[in-house]
Amino acid sequence: MARAKARELKEAAERKAPLGEELKAKFADLPQTLEEIDVQIEDNSRKADALYETNPNVIQEYEKRKKEIDDLEGKIQNQDQYLENMKKEIERLKTDWLIPLKKLIGRISKTFSNAFSEIGCVGEVELAEESEDYEKYGVDIKVKFRKTDGLAKLNSHLQSGGEKSVSTMLYLISLQDL
Repeated sequence: MARAKARELKEAAERKAPLGEELKAKFADLPQTLEEIDVQIEDNSRKADALYETNPNVIQEYEKRKKEIDDLEGKIQNQDQYLENMKKEIERLKTDWLIPLKKLIGRISKTFSNAFSEIGCVGEVELAEESEDYEKYGVDIKVKFRKTDGLAKLNSHLQSGGEKSVSTMLYLISLQDL
């Protein structure tokens, strides 16, 4: 009797609101009887159970890994911020000592140039900067003893022993004027 009533209601519904071809095709793929519905439910339950039984800790493992990933992303963000702060601090400290150092080297160079001009030669002192490797910073002494030569860095290959001695003495005198 319940089946007859269900068919009657189904037919009445189809008369009032006929199904389009697309919906008819979708309904045709669905189980038509209670037995077929029960079989479909049982199949889907077995499939779901099989997935769960394969690895019962999947959800727990997922949550654990998600938390680890979130923690690591937080640490990376903190480290990035720390690194940015340290770069700013390094730049500030570099400015704090580099500007006065350049001024000091400038004063030495001025005194050195004046001393060299008194003997009819040219000389200057400058800071040798090597990018961010502060250990490689140094002082370059450049001299020119002959009118035909250009200003060259003081070294043992270009200048004679006497020229190196004069350059060194005038540099030391320039340092004493500070």
